Amino acid sequence: IDLGPYWYAVRKHLRLIATVVAACVLVTVAYVESLTPRYRGETTVLIRAHAPAIYQPKEAVASDQQAAMDPDFFRTQCALLKSKLIALDVIRHLNLAHDPQFAAGGGPVTEVREMLGRWMSDVSGLFVAKNTREQTPGISSEEERLVDTYLGDLSISALPETSIVKIGFTTTSPELAARISNAHAQAFIRQGIRFKSQTNEEAEKFLKKKLGDLRNRLEDSEVALNAYRRKKGIIPGLMSLNGKEGVVVDRLTDLSKDLTTAQVKRISLEAQVDMIRHGHYDSLPAVAQNTGIQTLQGQLDTVQAQYASLSKEFTPNYPPVAQLKAKIDRLKQSLREQIREQAKSIEAAYQAAREKQTKLQKEMDNQRSVALRLNDAAVKFAILQRDVDTNRQLYNSVLQRMKDVGVAAEAQTSNASIVDRALPPNVPTSPKKTQDVILALILSLTASVGLAIVLEYFDDTFKTSEQAEGSLRLPNLSAIPDFALPYANGRHLNQASAAAQIDAS
Repeated sequence: IDLGPYWYAVRKHLRLIATVVAACVLVTVAYVESLTPRYRGETTVLIRAHAPAIYQPKEAVASDQQAAMDPDFFRTQCALLKSKLIALDVIRHLNLAHDPQFAAGGGPVTEVREMLGRWMSDVSGLFVAKNTREQTPGISSEEERLVDTYLGDLSISALPETSIVKIGFTTTSPELAARISNAHAQAFIRQGIRFKSQTNEEAEKFLKKKLGDLRNRLEDSEVALNAYRRKKGIIPGLMSLNGKEGVVVDRLTDLSKDLTTAQVKRISLEAQVDMIRHGHYDSLPAVAQNTGIQTLQGQLDTVQAQYASLSKEFTPNYPPVAQLKAKIDRLKQSLREQIREQAKSIEAAYQAAREKQTKLQKEMDNQRSVALRLNDAAVKFAILQRDVDTNRQLYNSVLQRMKDVGVAAEAQTSNASIVDRALPPNVPTSPKKTQDVILALILSLTASVGLAIVLEYFDDTFKTSEQAEGSLRLPNLSAIPDFALPYANGRHLNQASAAAQIDAS
């Protein structure tokens, strides 16, 4: 690349370049010196997914953890920091409408933005009907202008991969910049508390209304259950309605045991009665185990043995034999009477056992019918009971939830907290005089050099004899020096020879 022509163009237009650079630098210095210094206050805020858990149910903690994993959560919080409501809150809280340092203006950037906004509004007014802009409710036109100025000087920057946000505000006063940035962070915290309180109040209203509905449902279900219980004669604990033993079930069990015992006893006595009917008195347990009968039987056996011994030697009319015969008859009569009494006792016991079995069977059947009726009634009773239990559980859950919401509403906590408060800055953020002057120097130098190259590019005069020969296709005859100009590196000589060559041609 041949840089010679460019260097020649720079040297040729050196005065122009110097003039442009000097003018630009002087204008920049004058402009920078005329600007009012502006200072930036910066407050560092930590934004968490949820407020500190003074009292927080488990389901709320789970929902907060899910919100923390939501990538849009942090962007939403940063957008809320730029809302007009927070800006208006700070303007009203600090009375910035009457602060001359704030009302002085928002700097050149804000002024340019407002000028462009007015220009765009005027242009759009040519095509769109006026008064189409919707004003924010509760904000006057003057406050709307102050809010726009405020938001123009506000900057929100989030640190990557953290939950920290820096709130910056730029104005002509360092104390005011720090005060506004701190007030903006506090307004954001108050807004979070206000939103949370509003949400809790709405939830509490809804829960109160729902609690009243559930109370009425619970009372209606309890009344229906009690009415059905009275109609069917169901006494709590009388019947097994939930898998547990009831009074009727216990009574059925006892009756079943008593009936089984009565049946066994009746069968045993019936066997003895059958023995009595067939004359097998000796096989009766009552006869075999009766000591009086056994004693009489022993005496009878003894007397009969004596009678048999004497009857072999003497006739029946012999007095001792007759006495023994009479004694035998008396013993037999006593023995028959004793056996008859035992038989009557067994028959009476048998009849009593039969009657008892009949009564127990009848009572068993009656209780079984009652149990079956209660079981049939227990189906609907269980449905009504479950309805009562469900309504009571829902009522208790909503009541507990309403208490939780009430406690949470009383806790004035926010998910945002100030990490570092803004301090009045010592160094202005704008204008950066040295940087602006250097930038103006670089830009003006670049522009002026470019201008010199462009001017040289459009200059169609011959500078050298070679350019003349190449353009005219004629040989160079001679060179005529221009003694009026100083000789420098043969360039003026070449220019003169080129002019002479043109004249010769």
